[in-house]
Amino acid sequence: METPKIAKDKTEKQKLTLGIDRGIIDRAKAAGINISAITEHLLRSITYDPKGDTTETVVKAYQALFDAMWPLLDKYDTTVEVGRDIDHNAVLKISLEPDLSKSVFLTYIPLVGEGRRPSLFPVHEELVSYLYEPNVILQNLILAVSQGAQKNREKVSELDFALRLVKALSNDRNNQEKEEMQI
Repeated sequence: METPKIAKDKTEKQKLTLGIDRGIIDRAKAAGINISAITEHLLRSITYDPKGDTTETVVKAYQALFDAMWPLLDKYDTTVEVGRDIDHNAVLKISLEPDLSKSVFLTYIPLVGEGRRPSLFPVHEELVSYLYEPNVILQNLILAVSQGAQKNREKVSELDFALRLVKALSNDRNNQEKEEMQI
């Protein structure tokens, strides 16, 4: 009896041209980041519910986008700027709070003035007008992940150097002890 075959997902792909800063693309490629996969994943997240035209729907779409970005930001230990409040001279960034079960919050960071303490907020209607358009957020994400990957590469390189130095010093010490024993 022949075993039935499971149908594979045969999603038809279509070419798409995006206008993304060349420097960001170069850094993403150098970091080994698959721009197409990230773009598709993020677009899938922000278009999860094509119905509705209320501000609440926009809030949910932004929240879905930020939730989809969380694993990348966590993997590269980075943050990404997602908006700016010009009226209050503050930046909105995604904040990863491990104590909050991987919930995505926006960190509201005043740029000047006394009491520049960041505040954490969930995405809500009052903040939507300060959030960047999705393509700007995508560019910022690619840049942040690229920079995070570069920092990780540099750290690994420094750790590799330190390890080689410690081994060399250890070998010198062992050789010195052997020489002293032979005398």
